[in-house]
Amino acid sequence: MKTPRWIDKAKQDRLPLCVHAEELVKNGALFSYGDDFRLIGVQTARIVVKVQNGTKPSEIPTETPERPVLAFNRTTAKFIGLKILPKFLERVNRVVD
Repeated sequence: MKTPRWIDKAKQDRLPLCVHAEELVKNGALFSYGDDFRLIGVQTARIVVKVQNGTKPSEIPTETPERPVLAFNRTTAKFIGLKILPKFLERVNRVVD
């Protein structure tokens, strides 16, 4: 995936950029906090199995994503000059270097 221009612009201007998807963190955004699309797929597969086994869709309760993921780009933080506290890093689910 090519890095979006708005991510390049944020880095150029040394602005911390929060995004919705981890893939954008891998492309240079500072951090994301949101749903893990792979885990949503796993949840969806479990529901599909229930339907295939005969459960009526109306009998299956609505679900929300099980847990949000905090992804952080350490290289971008260094580039824009941010000092990151160790307490923050303890809470990060995924670190991109």
